[in-house]
This record gives sequence, C-alpha cells and structure tokens, in this order.
Amino acid sequence: MRNIIGIKNLLENKLSLPKTGWIFTDNNVDSENPDILKIAVFYIPENEDDEFDGEDTLSTLVETPIFLAICANREKNLESPTDQQYIEALIHYLKYDDFIE
Repeated sequence: MRNIIGIKNLLENKLSLPKTGWIFTDNNVDSENPDILKIAVFYIPENEDDEFDGEDTLSTLVETPIFLAICANREKNLESPTDQQYIEALIHYLKYDDFIE
C-alpha cells in the first residue's frame, strides 16, 4: 500500500493513481475538514490484497475514478485551481454526491 501525506501531494500524484479502487484514510480522519485533509495520510492500494486490507482496517474516502473526475471538473471550470479549491470540490462531492459547479 502506498502512503501519500497531504492532499497537496495526492493532487501532485493524481496521474499515477490506479484507474480503479479506493483511496483510503485513517479511521479517525474528518474528511469534511479542509485542515485535516491538508495533513491526512491517503492510502493507495497497489494490489487486490491491499484493497481488501484497506476495506477491513481503514476508511474509504472516495473511489479513484471519482477523485480524478472531481479534479477534472475543477480544472474544466477554473483556469488554475488551488489546492483549497480542489479540497472544496472533494468535500462538496462527499457531502452531496455531486460535482461542484
């Protein structure tokens, strides 16, 4: 399982994320708190065993394709989105199951 610390690093590594699967966080992460997402550890499964382990021991944040779609939506609607704008879009999706406009 690959660990990425902080949303900024997750965004910087988004092109190397797997095409399927979940992005996990620790169980105590408040995924609707922007300050927490800035420092959270994101766990990226590298194989099926990692995926099963993550489902048993970690919290699911969002599926990788959805995360990439959230990023693409921000990039489509804003010229150069900031980390904060990506965070807002992610939180909006988690709350409303819909993309921010």
